[in-house]
Amino acid sequence: QTTYWKGGAEMNFGLFSLGTDQLGETGEVCDKLSSCRKWPVHCLSTELTWLSGTVAQRAQAVADAWGGSVDPLAIGFCGGATPEQPAETSQTTSLMVPATTETTVAPTLDGDGLPPLQPLRGIAYGALPCTEHDCGGTGRPSENMLQEGYATQWGPSGRDDLAAMAALGANAVRLYHSMGVEPRDSHAGFLDRAQNVRLNVIAGYHTEAANEPSECPAYDCFDTWKKATLKGFELGFQKENAWHPAVATLILLNEPDFFEHAPKCQPSGPWCRVKAALSAMDGVLAAEKEAGVKAGRVKLTVTWSFAMTTSIDGKVNGPGIFGFQDMVAGIADPSLAYYTPRTPQADMEEAFKSRWVHGLNTQAPWSFVDEMVTKEYANFAPVPWFIGEYGGNGQDKAVIQSDLESMQKRASEGEDFLGAAFFQFQT
Repeated sequence: QTTYWKGGAEMNFGLFSLGTDQLGETGEVCDKLSSCRKWPVHCLSTELTWLSGTVAQRAQAVADAWGGSVDPLAIGFCGGATPEQPAETSQTTSLMVPATTETTVAPTLDGDGLPPLQPLRGIAYGALPCTEHDCGGTGRPSENMLQEGYATQWGPSGRDDLAAMAALGANAVRLYHSMGVEPRDSHAGFLDRAQNVRLNVIAGYHTEAANEPSECPAYDCFDTWKKATLKGFELGFQKENAWHPAVATLILLNEPDFFEHAPKCQPSGPWCRVKAALSAMDGVLAAEKEAGVKAGRVKLTVTWSFAMTTSIDGKVNGPGIFGFQDMVAGIADPSLAYYTPRTPQADMEEAFKSRWVHGLNTQAPWSFVDEMVTKEYANFAPVPWFIGEYGGNGQDKAVIQSDLESMQKRASEGEDFLGAAFFQFQT
């Protein structure tokens, strides 16, 4: 969905726009950064009137690449069906498995009814209920989309965004601010719904906490990330002695390479981003241990920007891959980032070996990304990698579809590349 609250070029990434018709309103949504209030829930539209020609056909490009569909008469779309209760309907069931194509095959589901993470077909989701720049000057809504107050957007009693993603052919939803902003409401409903429509959940932490004066002293985020994880367990991320089965990956930080330019990073340098990443990982491992939560299939990652940057040890210079080397070097020698882990060094190394996934965000075409990463990836294998945000900014339908199909073909070969998350449903 379009990023109305940011405006400008940020409007170009959405799969959907918001129509004038109001389907209902959210419940009370809030967190430690946003006051509690209700917001209107508008219908979805595929019309991106500010983009020209086939550049505006972003949703159809995704559906065609992934063997899915865009049904303008479905629940949640302008002029479509009316939201119904209870949750389960024959329409919802039909959305769960897209048709097979050359690049998508019928998935093998695990015991919890979820497809494997490879090949990854994700959609980034941060659907703020705003239709104007700066949300009309009324204050920004909470960016934690998993809270129950947003169920009229993501759930079957409202717009059913998660089912719309599944209909497009997605098998994962990528989120931001899932932990760390201290919302009031349970997240179990979102996770249950994602599991029901067979979407793996790639949950993100509140990256900006690392730069808050009261958190992460000198970028030591151990306590902050441990606390956020334990709170997440209370709000539904824990199910018995494990993570909720829908949870597949935790994005510890999103583009922390920009920390180097933050006032808090003194003296300025790569140590800030690497120390934050190592300590965040350390905090999550400690929270799992304290709560008795088994890691299971849940992977850990940081999504780096595609900026041309040099790794902390000076060995790698390149877009995204600098961060891959940051983690390799930081895990091997945390003192490079002036960090001493609380978790035993051997356990940090084992978690990295068995659970780590390298990640990057990009607006660049797949052919360029593939060339830049592949030529260096022997240095990082067998740890896999994925694209956390594929933007396709300004690209027409044919280019986007071709890129997505090429990524799926590569990921289906079962090697190091997992796939990509399309940016975006809405931020």
